[in-house]
Amino acid sequence: MDVYMLVVADEIEEVKAEVIEAVSQALDDEKLRGELINECSSDAPDEWRIGIQVSLNKKKFLQEPLNFLNSVAKQHKIDFVVGFIENGEAEDICYFGHHEGKPDLFEVGTYLGLK
Repeated sequence: MDVYMLVVADEIEEVKAEVIEAVSQALDDEKLRGELINECSSDAPDEWRIGIQVSLNKKKFLQEPLNFLNSVAKQHKIDFVVGFIENGEAEDICYFGHHEGKPDLFEVGTYLGLK
């Protein structure tokens, strides 16, 4: 299953560079597995997509990206949305971070339908 975790922030312009750098560095250092999502070509920041995409088949593989991105969220006072892509369609399922709180691995995995 392809899962994405994207920044949700009114001040996305202010945190863009720092979040992209943190995720890129974690991927380079192999602290995080997945692909960087850096879609900021639109003139409208509310259409930007910044985060990661990972392919998962078990709940336990959510722990690494959830924990890492939660620390990024706390540091920059932002939230992330978790969702999945199926048949080319994206569906948001839950939020975590500065305002929404720490993500629950079991709950997120259940929402995604992972075992």
